Amino acid sequence: LYCDLAATAQEQFEEILLGRLKNLKGRYPAIENIILTGGCALNCVSNTKIQQQGIFKNVYVPPFPGDECIGLGCSSYGAYQSETVGWRPRTGVLQHAYFGSKSNIPTESNIRRTFVDFKIEKSLQVAADCARLLEEGHIIAWFQGRGESGPRALGNRSILAIPCIPGVKETLNKNIKFREEFRPYGCSVNSEHAGVYFELPAGLESPYMSFAVPVQEKYLERLKGITHCDGSSRIQMVTQDQNKLFHYMLDWFGQYTGVYCLLNTSLNIMGQPIVESLEDLKEFMINSSVEIAVVGDCIVTVPNE
Repeated sequence: LYCDLAATAQEQFEEILLGRLKNLKGRYPAIENIILTGGCALNCVSNTKIQQQGIFKNVYVPPFPGDECIGLGCSSYGAYQSETVGWRPRTGVLQHAYFGSKSNIPTESNIRRTFVDFKIEKSLQVAADCARLLEEGHIIAWFQGRGESGPRALGNRSILAIPCIPGVKETLNKNIKFREEFRPYGCSVNSEHAGVYFELPAGLESPYMSFAVPVQEKYLERLKGITHCDGSSRIQMVTQDQNKLFHYMLDWFGQYTGVYCLLNTSLNIMGQPIVESLEDLKEFMINSSVEIAVVGDCIVTVPNE
């Protein structure tokens, strides 16, 4: 009953949304670009159908299109109106979602002070070391730079896992995320490799995990951990310009495994906000079964009891 109700609501929503966009295009035929905002723009399935139908040439969804972006928009408008801040357009490739507090950027001294009872190893090549741990089958808490704004993990506050291990989704649901078994997990993939694994509509850019695209048939079984029951996956296409370290780590992972994509879910337990500070991360590791965190240039491991 609930599945049928959800499917019907989704179908009706898509019909209304697509109808309105077609009407909008009819009124302004010269306009080729559309920006989707509001909570409805978090519906990655409908976003993909808009892109696939080609109503507009380019479909852009900001990283946090819901009500939470209103405060940032108002603050930005005020700053742009001041005489001290000069406004200029910023290309899409240079836009990002990392607006978390700068005070929560990890440093080695803060890591050692926070995780005093944990095992801490300094890494000389943290991206390669993390990729190797993932290849070995570990589920990793990845904590870097400023946190993401918005509801999705985009490579600074993420739980990462190899998507090829049988049962990885079930392990996450049961032991770490404690969430409903039907919910799929998203995927982060280096932008230049995305077309290898996924069927991408022409011109698609998905830096904020805003679109769910079909998995290429030959990878359906191998990428089962990030493939929904309808054969799609919600993807983040990672570029060097937006997140150099995360892109670099994905590249190392691809060199080790031959697969340039990872299961990526938000760094939190269901019902809790996404981890923002080192203190939040410590609490998360104490209360979940994730035993290894890659934090800044350090690898932090839960101590053996």
